[in-house]
Amino acid sequence: MPEYSSLLARTFGFLGGVAVAVSTLVPWYDYQVVVATRPIVNLFEVPVNLWSLYPWAAAALVVGALVAMAMLAIPPAIAPRAPSAVAALAGLGIAAYGIYRAFDVPDLGIHVVPRAGVDAATVIDAGALLAFVGGLVIVVGSLVVLVAASREATSASDARSRTPRHGGAAPPSAA
Repeated sequence: MPEYSSLLARTFGFLGGVAVAVSTLVPWYDYQVVVATRPIVNLFEVPVNLWSLYPWAAAALVVGALVAMAMLAIPPAIAPRAPSAVAALAGLGIAAYGIYRAFDVPDLGIHVVPRAGVDAATVIDAGALLAFVGGLVIVVGSLVVLVAASREATSASDARSRTPRHGGAAPPSAA
């Protein structure tokens, strides 16, 4: 695999980490309140980002994204496979949390009286899906780097097995 593909895969994973960091800043949920009055129906929408709802989870996502980006920045000459495996696991954890939060929508706590003309609901917004996609991008980028490192290690071990082990001298002749 050419060297530029590994660089592109690392950049791809790095962009996934940036997407995860940005996802903590965009709204994850919207709290919608509908007030039905006779002539007009009013809709109030309050966006809620992850930092205001679950600050420890937001910090964990940012730290996971930074760890993945740091692991993808390690050159293959220093450590060819382990950093990309760690980055793939971090991306997998980020994607799992994003998909979990996409399906587990929290109740934001305002309960309305039935038949009062007021309805409230919490709906999902873009943050959880952006974290899921960012985690998948990290996984894909790091797996491409991991496969490229495995292929290079296999070709290097094949080349070592083809070299003579007797120091380059001519083999002893049978007399």
